[in-house]
Amino acid sequence: MIGTGLRIGECLALRQTDLDLDAEVPTLTVTGTVVRVEETTPAGVVKGRLARQSKPKSDTSRRTITLPDFVVTALREAIGLGFDGGPDKLVFPSTEGTPRSPGRVREQLRQAREGTGITVTPHDFRRTIATRVANETTIANATALLGHADEGTTVRHYVRRTHIAPDLRTVIDQLITQTSVDELSTSAGRPQPQ
Repeated sequence: MIGTGLRIGECLALRQTDLDLDAEVPTLTVTGTVVRVEETTPAGVVKGRLARQSKPKSDTSRRTITLPDFVVTALREAIGLGFDGGPDKLVFPSTEGTPRSPGRVREQLRQAREGTGITVTPHDFRRTIATRVANETTIANATALLGHADEGTTVRHYVRRTHIAPDLRTVIDQLITQTSVDELSTSAGRPQPQ
C-alpha cells in the first residue's frame, strides 16, 4: 500500500491477472475492491460476507499504476507463498481462499505495532505516498495515483502541508540583480534594457 497508494479494499481485491510484473515497466491495474455483501440464510438471518466487487470505488479509481522495485519484490513474495487465492486468484486471500477482511488487516496491524509506540493505519500509507508524490512532483500526479476524481479531495484529505516554503533563492536573487541593473541604467541616463 505504501508503494502504490491503493485503498485497503483495492489491495485485498488484487488478482494475479491484475499484475504485469515481468513487463519492462511493471504495472498493477485496479479493477475491483472488497465489499461486504448481505445474504439471507435459509433460517432468515441476514449475514454479511466479503466478496470481490469487479469494479473499484468509482470510475476514476480504475487505473494502472507503475510499480517500484520493492513493490514488485513484495508482490512476487506474496504470490510465492502459494496461498489458495480462490477462483479470483487473489494475491492477498484469507486462509480460506476468500477475500480477506480489511478489518482483520487493521487488527493485525494494531497487534504488530503493540508496544512500539507507533500509531499507523492502512490509511496513513495512502496519505504518506500522496504527500510525497505531491511534494516531489505535482498534486495532479498524486490525484491520479490515488484514483481521485478531483485534486480538491487529494489536497484536503491526503496531502500533508509542510509549512516550509520552497527554495526560491534563485528567483529572489534575480529580482535583486534585475533591480540593481535597472538602477544603474537609470542613473547613467541610458534607457532601460528590455
